[in-house]
Amino acid sequence: VNNPQEGGTITAKPTSATAGTPINLTVTPKEGFEIEGVTMNGEALKAGADGKYSFTMPAGGATVSATFKELKVLTNFSKFW
Repeated sequence: VNNPQEGGTITAKPTSATAGTPINLTVTPKEGFEIEGVTMNGEALKAGADGKYSFTMPAGGATVSATFKELKVLTNFSKFW
């Protein structure tokens, strides 16, 4: 897992495994950020219905990283009234 990530963190369970082991990821954005993407060895991972990410450990190891994007906060409401 590549930490620290700008805008959030990733944790993996288990933290080490042999090929074929299921790995569950917890991807947590910091306040004001949202998850933009999660990759394992450069391949995009998709969140399950529960919003969690997982993959099967490949032979030769895995590098997991995430990108986060900053949420835009609307501060000028006058143009909507």
